[in-house]
Amino acid sequence: MFKLIIEDDEGHTTVVPLVKDEITIGRKEGNTIRLTERNVSRHHARLIRSNGSFFIEDLDSYNGVKVNGDRIATRTTIREGDLVEIGDYHLALQQTQEQPEVKPPPVPSSSPPSLPTQSDGATAVLRLPVDKKEGPEVARAREIPADQVACLVTTTTELAGQRFQLARTEMTIGRTEENDIVVPHRSISAQHAKIVFDAGVYRVIDMDSANGVLVNGEEYARVDLRNGDIIELGHVKLRFVPAGEELPDTAPQPAAVAAQDTQQTVLEAPLMLPRKKFPLVPVLAGVVLLLLGGSYLVFFRGGQESGATTTPAKTSAVTANTNKPQENPAARLYKEGLAKFKQGDYTAARVTLQAALQADPHYPGVQTMLEKVKASEKDSQLLNQARQAMDEQHWDDAWKLFAQISPESPFASEVTSLRTEVKRKVITYHLNKARLAMKSKDLLAVAERHLRQVTDVDPGNPVAARLGRQVKRLRSASSARVASAPVRPVSQRREKPRRSGDAWKRTGISKRDVTTAIKNRKPRQAIRLLERVLEANPRDCYALAQMGAAYIWANNRNKGYEFYKRFLRFCPRHKAAPQVRGIVKEFENQMRGVQ
Repeated sequence: MFKLIIEDDEGHTTVVPLVKDEITIGRKEGNTIRLTERNVSRHHARLIRSNGSFFIEDLDSYNGVKVNGDRIATRTTIREGDLVEIGDYHLALQQTQEQPEVKPPPVPSSSPPSLPTQSDGATAVLRLPVDKKEGPEVARAREIPADQVACLVTTTTELAGQRFQLARTEMTIGRTEENDIVVPHRSISAQHAKIVFDAGVYRVIDMDSANGVLVNGEEYARVDLRNGDIIELGHVKLRFVPAGEELPDTAPQPAAVAAQDTQQTVLEAPLMLPRKKFPLVPVLAGVVLLLLGGSYLVFFRGGQESGATTTPAKTSAVTANTNKPQENPAARLYKEGLAKFKQGDYTAARVTLQAALQADPHYPGVQTMLEKVKASEKDSQLLNQARQAMDEQHWDDAWKLFAQISPESPFASEVTSLRTEVKRKVITYHLNKARLAMKSKDLLAVAERHLRQVTDVDPGNPVAARLGRQVKRLRSASSARVASAPVRPVSQRREKPRRSGDAWKRTGISKRDVTTAIKNRKPRQAIRLLERVLEANPRDCYALAQMGAAYIWANNRNKGYEFYKRFLRFCPRHKAAPQVRGIVKEFENQMRGVQ
């Protein structure tokens, strides 16, 4: 039996058993498998099983279908181990052996939840998992620079004209008051959706709400927002307005001008609360009494100040009483350092407390507070380095940096959340590398090294234990074959010709690593990987073609032209050769000045 493994761009996977001979994939309802991201077409692809083989074909989709990095034009055969790309999703076939059902051990909470698979052929809707908040606030939410703050403006119901500033990297929207944005409408779920700001892009995510999230009339589980998009949460519609764009003029201006100064905070706050109504007459009466009382105080106090009842002796006595002893400089610096520490400015707090210690080495509490500030400053630097390692997808380095942060640091909650995510990435990365190395009997030692790295992070990982047993069996079988094989004279041995795939196996580099680097606009990283492959096999067709593309992405067209020429010389009958010839011809025409 075969099953389809589907992985999104965040590493979450879903397993769908292939029980039908024809499966349709797309964003619209009615497909066997629904992929809800915007870069997936309504009817994107079709997966067909015929005579024990699987084929995939593109249904004239906008972004196309790629198999092992190449966009397909006709029905293409796919096998176990091939990588199929549809939008941001990666799909792969996997064959399972018929075995008695054994209940797996409980999955750790750090593993991403997967959707239940459908065995009756019903539609499997793939939505991205939603990270639930733990505690009163989101640990990773941070303030957004003022020049990048967008806002939402309601356009329907009695709340029309209300606007909400999206000033934090994560903000929840719902009916109850624990949300960052409160919309008190009965069609809104208690916790309906979440707005996330990442790399300059705002994104709305459905949090398993009852009525779902619609953007411009279409339902999405997660979608990036653009200027003017209409978000529908139940019966409430909100317009997304990016930073720097003019807000729609929906509020009545004459009535708002008089109260602009006093109500500005309420209008721009992320919470929507119903306004209280007060009787007009009592309010006016209170204002009149307040004005009369103020006039009375001003009149009589002014008369006392203008009179001659205050003598010079009383004035000097008051002046003498206001002279206070000077504050200890160490005490003042200690208070300033403590305030800066609470604000999160650890470097400034350390400098201030060191000055306090110099002013009075014996002032109580300074030395202890200084050590605490130094520890927090070090943890802050480690956290920044770990975040950078995560951005560069160096998961092993990020894991080691997180392990050095003290559990008593101010960032403990954020570290716990990020460390869980990094742990999942480390395990997935090394398990994939181990499986890849196990396909070659010469790389069993490499597979064992990757499995040891998994067990260092998760000692009880069941997948690593199972793969470790398979490696031992493969090693034993290989040793038995070598011992029983007759030894041929050197003159009778023939060296087997190298195949194209051998270079990738020997280097331990997968084609997916290269395509992912180019896709993420990191051509230098892809070039470094491809150089290692070409050192093992200078005529590898796939590596030559991808090297030309990587150099063009790196704005080095001359170098890309050289690799494309080598590709055409060594691989003239490759399926990508016609496209490469067109690129080379266009480049040569430009060099000769032909438009």
